[in-house]
Amino acid sequence: MKSKINSRGGERVLSIYWFLIFLVVAIAVVSGVYIFFSKPIDVREAEAGILNDKLINCFIENGKLKNFEISGFDLEDKCGLDLNDRSTGYDGSKNYENNQYYLEIDIGVLGKEKVIAYGDASYKPFCGQEASRKNIPYCYINKMVVIDSA
Repeated sequence: MKSKINSRGGERVLSIYWFLIFLVVAIAVVSGVYIFFSKPIDVREAEAGILNDKLINCFIENGKLKNFEISGFDLEDKCGLDLNDRSTGYDGSKNYENNQYYLEIDIGVLGKEKVIAYGDASYKPFCGQEASRKNIPYCYINKMVVIDSA
Protein backbone atom coordinates (compact mmCIF):
# COMPACT_ATOMS: atom_id res chain seq x y z
CA MET A 1 0.00 0.00 0.00
CA LYS A 2 1.27 3.48 -0.92
CA SER A 3 1.97 6.05 1.69
CA LYS A 4 -0.16 9.17 1.23
CA ILE A 5 2.24 11.40 3.15
CA ASN A 6 5.04 11.71 0.54
CA SER A 7 3.13 11.28 -2.73
CA ARG A 8 3.00 15.06 -3.44
CA GLY A 9 6.48 15.85 -2.09
CA GLY A 10 8.34 14.34 -5.05
CA GLU A 11 6.37 16.43 -7.54
CA ARG A 12 7.16 19.62 -5.62
CA VAL A 13 10.90 18.88 -5.68
CA LEU A 14 10.79 18.17 -9.43
CA SER A 15 8.79 21.32 -10.13
CA ILE A 16 11.41 23.43 -8.31
CA TYR A 17 14.19 21.90 -10.44
CA TRP A 18 12.11 22.37 -13.59
CA PHE A 19 11.56 26.03 -12.70
CA LEU A 20 15.32 26.56 -12.05
CA ILE A 21 16.23 24.98 -15.40
CA PHE A 22 13.63 27.14 -17.15
CA LEU A 23 15.06 30.23 -15.41
CA VAL A 24 18.66 29.38 -16.44
CA VAL A 25 17.64 28.84 -20.08
CA ALA A 26 15.64 32.10 -20.13
CA ILE A 27 18.58 34.06 -18.67
CA ALA A 28 20.94 32.50 -21.22
CA VAL A 29 18.68 33.41 -24.15
CA VAL A 30 18.10 36.98 -22.94
CA SER A 31 21.80 37.60 -22.24
CA GLY A 32 22.79 36.12 -25.62
CA VAL A 33 20.38 38.40 -27.46
CA TYR A 34 21.56 41.38 -25.39
CA ILE A 35 25.23 40.70 -26.12
CA PHE A 36 24.57 40.21 -29.84
CA PHE A 37 22.53 43.39 -30.31
CA SER A 38 24.18 45.66 -27.72
CA LYS A 39 26.97 47.00 -29.94
CA PRO A 40 26.14 48.12 -33.47
CA ILE A 41 28.35 46.83 -36.24
CA ASP A 42 30.18 49.64 -38.02
CA VAL A 43 31.89 48.53 -41.22
CA ARG A 44 32.58 52.00 -42.62
CA GLU A 45 36.28 51.94 -41.71
CA ALA A 46 36.86 48.48 -43.20
CA GLU A 47 34.89 49.39 -46.33
CA ALA A 48 36.90 52.60 -46.74
CA GLY A 49 40.16 50.66 -46.40
CA ILE A 50 39.12 48.17 -49.07
CA LEU A 51 38.08 51.00 -51.39
CA ASN A 52 41.43 52.71 -50.74
CA ASP A 53 43.32 49.53 -51.68
CA LYS A 54 41.36 49.24 -54.93
CA LEU A 55 42.11 52.86 -55.80
CA ILE A 56 45.81 52.39 -55.07
CA ASN A 57 45.86 49.36 -57.38
CA CYS A 58 44.14 51.46 -60.04
CA PHE A 59 46.62 54.37 -59.97
CA ILE A 60 49.89 52.70 -58.94
CA GLU A 61 51.68 49.81 -60.59
CA ASN A 62 54.98 48.41 -59.29
CA GLY A 63 55.53 51.50 -57.12
CA LYS A 64 55.12 53.88 -60.04
CA LEU A 65 52.23 56.16 -60.94
CA LYS A 66 50.39 54.94 -64.03
CA ASN A 67 50.04 57.24 -67.02
CA PHE A 68 46.47 58.38 -67.47
CA GLU A 69 44.59 61.32 -68.90
CA ILE A 70 42.83 63.36 -66.21
CA SER A 71 40.22 64.92 -68.48
CA GLY A 72 37.23 62.67 -68.98
CA PHE A 73 38.55 60.17 -66.45
CA ASP A 74 35.77 57.79 -65.42
CA LEU A 75 36.70 56.30 -62.07
CA GLU A 76 34.19 53.46 -62.18
CA ASP A 77 35.14 52.41 -65.70
CA LYS A 78 38.95 52.71 -65.38
CA CYS A 79 39.22 51.18 -61.90
CA GLY A 80 36.52 48.55 -62.24
CA LEU A 81 34.45 49.91 -59.35
CA ASP A 82 30.69 49.92 -58.93
CA LEU A 83 29.85 52.74 -56.53
CA ASN A 84 26.11 52.94 -57.17
CA ASP A 85 23.68 52.36 -54.33
CA ARG A 86 21.29 49.61 -55.31
CA SER A 87 19.45 49.41 -52.00
CA THR A 88 15.77 50.15 -51.61
CA GLY A 89 14.45 53.04 -49.59
CA TYR A 90 12.27 52.82 -46.52
CA ASP A 91 9.19 53.04 -48.69
CA GLY A 92 10.37 50.23 -50.98
CA SER A 93 11.29 52.54 -53.84
CA LYS A 94 14.45 51.88 -55.76
CA ASN A 95 16.40 55.09 -56.05
CA TYR A 96 19.63 54.23 -57.84
CA GLU A 97 20.71 57.84 -58.13
CA ASN A 98 21.87 58.25 -54.54
CA ASN A 99 25.61 58.08 -54.19
CA GLN A 100 27.02 56.82 -50.90
CA TYR A 101 30.60 57.82 -51.61
CA TYR A 102 32.76 60.85 -52.16
CA LEU A 103 36.23 60.09 -53.45
CA GLU A 104 38.88 62.71 -53.96
CA ILE A 105 42.29 61.79 -55.28
CA ASP A 106 44.95 64.50 -55.25
CA ILE A 107 47.99 63.63 -57.33
CA GLY A 108 50.83 66.12 -57.06
CA VAL A 109 53.42 65.74 -59.79
CA LEU A 110 56.34 68.21 -59.88
CA GLY A 111 54.27 71.17 -58.73
CA LYS A 112 51.29 70.30 -60.92
CA GLU A 113 48.40 68.89 -58.97
CA LYS A 114 45.80 66.63 -60.53
CA VAL A 115 42.52 66.23 -58.68
CA ILE A 116 39.98 63.55 -59.39
CA ALA A 117 36.71 63.96 -57.49
CA TYR A 118 33.89 61.48 -57.73
CA GLY A 119 30.63 61.08 -55.85
CA ASP A 120 28.52 63.26 -53.59
CA ALA A 121 30.59 66.34 -52.70
CA SER A 122 28.25 67.19 -49.81
CA TYR A 123 30.10 64.55 -47.74
CA LYS A 124 33.42 66.44 -47.86
CA PRO A 125 32.69 68.91 -44.99
CA PHE A 126 32.20 65.98 -42.59
CA CYS A 127 35.89 65.03 -42.74
CA GLY A 128 37.77 65.86 -39.59
CA GLN A 129 34.75 65.78 -37.29
CA GLU A 130 35.81 62.88 -35.09
CA ALA A 131 33.69 63.92 -32.08
CA SER A 132 30.39 63.23 -33.78
CA ARG A 133 31.32 60.20 -35.88
CA LYS A 134 28.24 58.15 -35.09
CA ASN A 135 25.90 59.08 -37.92
CA ILE A 136 28.18 60.84 -40.36
CA PRO A 137 30.27 59.51 -43.24
CA TYR A 138 33.66 58.05 -42.43
CA CYS A 139 36.69 59.80 -43.90
CA TYR A 140 39.70 57.72 -44.83
CA ILE A 141 42.81 59.72 -45.65
CA ASN A 142 45.91 58.03 -47.01
CA LYS A 143 49.04 59.73 -48.30
CA MET A 144 51.59 57.93 -50.42
CA VAL A 145 54.77 58.88 -52.20
CA VAL A 146 55.37 57.09 -55.49
CA ILE A 147 57.61 57.55 -58.51
CA ASP A 148 56.11 59.37 -61.46
CA SER A 149 56.28 57.17 -64.53
CA ALA A 150 56.33 60.08 -66.97
